[in-house]
This record gives sequence, structure tokens and C-alpha cells, in this order.
Amino acid sequence: GWFTAVPDIRIGIEEGTYLEGPGFAFAMVRGRGRHDGPFGPIPATGRPVDFPVWELLRFDADGKVASGALMYDQLMLLTQLGVAPAAA
Repeated sequence: GWFTAVPDIRIGIEEGTYLEGPGFAFAMVRGRGRHDGPFGPIPATGRPVDFPVWELLRFDADGKVASGALMYDQLMLLTQLGVAPAAA
């Protein structure tokens, strides 16, 4: 749904926010673009979005991805889309 909702999405790794070690890799990236398509039940707003995304990958003994998790600040994104009220 991301590429439908934000067809021009750009993902960039933030300086100093990539870590790796035995069996894992962690990165904080930023997602940027314009909300020009439906995002689930939310119709296109045409608004720009800029939000952090955290990704954690775990690797098996052969170095292949065994599992992963992707997290982002949903409230920040919904606020930028005008769906949730901004903090007072």
C-alpha cells in the first residue's frame, strides 16, 4: 500500500543510524513523499509526508534474512495527513 499511497516515496538512511552485528542489522531511515493515493481507508490528501522508519533484520547462520520488523510513528504520519489532530 505504500507505493500506492505515496508513489514518489523516497527512503533515505539517516547519518549514523545503521548498526550491524552478528546476526542482525538495524537502520533508521526516513520516508518522504506526497500522499497522492489511497492509504487504506484514507483518500489521497496531496499532503507531503516525512517520517522516521525503523527496520530490524535478523539473519540465520547462512546469512539469509530469518525475520524482520518495520516500525514507524503512525500518529506522526496521520497528523501530517490531517487525519489526527496535532498535539496541543
